[in-house]
Amino acid sequence: MIKLQFTEQEMDSVFRLIAAILHIGNIEFKPISPDDESKSVVVNKEQVKIAARLLRVDPTDLERAFLTRLMEIKVFLYFSILFRFFLICY
Repeated sequence: MIKLQFTEQEMDSVFRLIAAILHIGNIEFKPISPDDESKSVVVNKEQVKIAARLLRVDPTDLERAFLTRLMEIKVFLYFSILFRFFLICY
């Protein structure tokens, strides 16, 4: 990294990111109930706290990001593509 002329701050950021990724890999999840595996909880919250500290984010926000699924449907885009296809066909 020194040969690539990384600054101390850049090297620190790279090492923090790699360490955070490794700690995120250690996070364990378990389903809330055996019947419904679509919802889960974090078993070892200490790993989340360590990763959050390394990433400089709030541990609660990081945990929520792992446990929340966001689905965005772009209806307008599909409509636009279909409308163009319709115009080309005629």
